[in-house]
Amino acid sequence: MFWFKLWNLPPDQPNDPLVPIFAFMLSQKTFNRMGVGAKVWEQFLKHCVNIDICNVDELNTFISVKTYLQVIRFGTSMCGTEKFIHWYVEDSGPHHFGPVGMAAATAPTVSACLDVWLQHAYITAPLINIEQVKSQNDVTIYFDDVLDMGPVKDLYIELSMLLIRRKIQEASNGTSQVRVRLAHEPIHALEYYDRFFNLRPESGQRNALIFPRGDLEIESENYSPLPYIRALEDCEGLRENFRRHERVSHQVRQLLVEGSKNNRFYTLDQVADRLCMSVRTLTRRLGNEHASFRDLLSQVRLELAKKQLQNTELPIKTICSNAGFTNVSAFSRAFRKYMKVSPTDFRQRE
Repeated sequence: MFWFKLWNLPPDQPNDPLVPIFAFMLSQKTFNRMGVGAKVWEQFLKHCVNIDICNVDELNTFISVKTYLQVIRFGTSMCGTEKFIHWYVEDSGPHHFGPVGMAAATAPTVSACLDVWLQHAYITAPLINIEQVKSQNDVTIYFDDVLDMGPVKDLYIELSMLLIRRKIQEASNGTSQVRVRLAHEPIHALEYYDRFFNLRPESGQRNALIFPRGDLEIESENYSPLPYIRALEDCEGLRENFRRHERVSHQVRQLLVEGSKNNRFYTLDQVADRLCMSVRTLTRRLGNEHASFRDLLSQVRLELAKKQLQNTELPIKTICSNAGFTNVSAFSRAFRKYMKVSPTDFRQRE
């Protein structure tokens, strides 16, 4: 079919993060709205990723996130970003994200629902880091990109935020007023969000969802003990399967990102110890994925610097130190090599 030719996917790289196959599924209602039958979607997946969606183990099949992004682009090419975001969020049901979606949908409270999503975000949304912060009055859930997504970054972040917002509202029986704060310009006119999601995005330094802390204790009308317990058991199996499939370069990167949140940068020895393998084995496995510890550490440090240049007014010397560099000259050279622009020019451009 003609659109198959639009998506000659670039070859996956050994260090690409993975996502479970169920993340590719759309609801039958969305297929109907798009004018694409489920059979056509199955053929598309077969053509692009060589997966027979009807005959795979959903809890033990994982696909490159690069391919996942291409599938999102395919969806937007079929109906446009406005309709795709609206339908994707509105039509997503409990089975949309496999056992993760089912456990969240049948959880006893908003807090339990959110815990399921946060616990599995590294599997279902490996391109972003999702962090929950509680204050005396509010809960804030931050969505920070951790890998380069190219031109679909803002779309992917908005999809993720609006989906989690919808799930919080469902768990609260429609009572929670969840605000949306965007660090980028909304990709659509404000009237679009008002019309389809009953919200007006705010602007801020970080992408975030904000809602009253008391809403965490709301008991969900959708709570169903047996399906909830069974889904949690399936989630445990999913996590075990993911650990077996997950690429070691992604595991290393996750550890480095976690450490960088506290301005701590693990050494090769420390990471190898955390992953229960020798330095030699870790180095060899990274090499098999065309990655190196030095390059991964450099990327994480420079991404931290990039975010602080974007979101703070800290002096460049302080950002240099926070990112683990010993002098500004070395930091500036590394940043220019990574971003093709100096730290000062990058900040002015942003």
